[in-house]
Amino acid sequence: MIWFQILVFLFCLGALFAYVDERFLHLQTTVGVMVLAMIASCVGYFLDELGVISWHSILMEFWEEFDFSSVLLKGLLCFFLFAGALHIPIKSLEKDKWMILALAVLGTCISTFVVGIAGWAVLGLIGVEISFLYMLLFGAIISPTDPIATLAILKNVGLPQRLETVINGESLFNDGVAMVLVTVISGLIYASSTHPSLANVTLMFVQEVAGGGILGIAVGLICNFMLRGVRQHSSEVLITLAAVTGGFTLAQYLEVSGPISIVAVGLVVGNFSRVETGENGARTDLDVFWKMIDEILDIVLFVLIGMLVVILSPTILSAAAAVIMVPIVLFARWISVTASILLLKIHERIGHRLWNVIKLLSWGGLRGGLPLALALSLNSGDDRDFILVIAYAVVAFSVIVQGLTIDRLFTKEELEKMAAS
Repeated sequence: MIWFQILVFLFCLGALFAYVDERFLHLQTTVGVMVLAMIASCVGYFLDELGVISWHSILMEFWEEFDFSSVLLKGLLCFFLFAGALHIPIKSLEKDKWMILALAVLGTCISTFVVGIAGWAVLGLIGVEISFLYMLLFGAIISPTDPIATLAILKNVGLPQRLETVINGESLFNDGVAMVLVTVISGLIYASSTHPSLANVTLMFVQEVAGGGILGIAVGLICNFMLRGVRQHSSEVLITLAAVTGGFTLAQYLEVSGPISIVAVGLVVGNFSRVETGENGARTDLDVFWKMIDEILDIVLFVLIGMLVVILSPTILSAAAAVIMVPIVLFARWISVTASILLLKIHERIGHRLWNVIKLLSWGGLRGGLPLALALSLNSGDDRDFILVIAYAVVAFSVIVQGLTIDRLFTKEELEKMAAS
């Protein structure tokens, strides 16, 4: 398949599944298209085995040509992050900055180690032979909440602004922490002769996070300066596209965090551009453009996630491990959220509302395409195939079960009370 054929293939499937979901299933769109893509992929496998249709063969040919990991991590991710950060008020981030920072940094680290230690111990009891470091690597891959899944699913839940900002803010900022953890643990696994020191890890973290933030602010300010000088809708769209793609590419070249730099660009453009130019028709059209880009790419991405099921190589052992790891990942998320919040509220009485906040943040920590892309980026081998199977199980549970039930955990009145606490 050439790239144009790949785009045609994805757009046609996305349109078909979105239509079927809206007409018949009535699920949240991204969940619906993912479920339909999974069903179509599995049914196609059996039809291919029966010689009825070569659908499975077509999908396998597609995945031979399509590098999901590179396309998401080095391409589409910047569009999702900018569209998500564009509408987050900085004042809201400022109000809960310590909670977001604690969840993004401390929470991700705690979850990584809980998943790694508990997973290695429990899976060892059923005969899974996998190294502790590789399970720790899986913990780093699966622990950060996915901004794509979180923004795509929670935007229709109707959360109060403050709770939505905390959940979205954490998911947008914990990527840099996860990338550092993945890099460090990968270095321990694949380059045993050059173990990174604490100083190197600290320097890497500062370079990734702080460097990405500084670069993003600079690109955002340049973008704002250019936006103030134009009024044509096409010019505004082109300027923001250049800021997103150019800023992300520059971040990769400078070896700083591309995700954090694009989040910073989105925050600067979304908050200060409107203040300086005022709410006018042109700015509204720019918002509509990025909203549409976000929603279309959401559908395409979740179609891809559903279709990824065909490249899995599950065994009885890996299937059993997947069933075990889902509750372990949920438990690790609860531990990390509880520890982060209790650390901040150490001088306060822990009331019923705060425990409800912990429950909401724990169940609302969704996973999506990023863990799968990171798993696919690992060196090929049996361990990677094993990690991919359990990562897919966690993502499928997160999107389908957590995504469809999070709006039923609390009433609207309870959510408003939590936001006020």
